[in-house]
Amino acid sequence: MSDALIGVIIGGIIATAAPIVVEMIRGRREATLDKEKRADNRRIDRDTFQRATLLEIMDAIADWKGALTTLWYDRMTDYHEGEGPWPFSWSGENQSRMEAAQTRLIILRERVIDEHLRTTVKNTTDLRPGFLLASSAAEGIAAYQGIVEAVDDSIEAAGEALRGLSSD
Repeated sequence: MSDALIGVIIGGIIATAAPIVVEMIRGRREATLDKEKRADNRRIDRDTFQRATLLEIMDAIADWKGALTTLWYDRMTDYHEGEGPWPFSWSGENQSRMEAAQTRLIILRERVIDEHLRTTVKNTTDLRPGFLLASSAAEGIAAYQGIVEAVDDSIEAAGEALRGLSSD
């Protein structure tokens, strides 16, 4: 075989293989960029969902605290005016409002990826039975104050989680 023929064969192989290799490299690069873009889009969607959930949690906490506070002050007014012994029953519009807000909080906390916030909100809503089942006014006041502090902690934890999303 002549050197010229070998050169033609090698040239043909290179001419055929070069575009294939270039396309393979280009395809890998496009696949990597596409994968990164999809990952960025998923992160953005997740953060948007978390941001909306955190804002809803803050709203639900405010609703729950508002209903709880109104219920507390209405009942304490009745208690101090001598219209009922302690412990007392819970009913009415504020009770329903508080339970609706608490149910909303329980649902929303499961949508949050921030474990600290999830635990803080759970601890807050778990305090409610102690408030409702207090056997004396002093126990009720202490339980109410504990809930108010826990609510404030939940609001702060939600704010921290929200700020954490904003910094990404």
